[in-house]
Amino acid sequence: MQSVQIQFNIQNLQASCQAFDAMAHLRPIHSEADFEHMSAMMNALLDDVGDDEEHPLTTILQIKVKPSA
Repeated sequence: MQSVQIQFNIQNLQASCQAFDAMAHLRPIHSEADFEHMSAMMNALLDDVGDDEEHPLTTILQIKVKPSA
């Protein structure tokens, strides 16, 4: 089996992540306010993305959360 080696530019990844976090404020849901924030964001994404599987934001809607044990 051949392993795949991928190199990341960590500085670019960090900058992109910080910019995304500044806009989306993704956090675990621990309160009603957290739930309301995440629901509003998901609804806005669904309104924009719809059923367009080629939309650039589709991957955000496909993120799955593992339930806590």
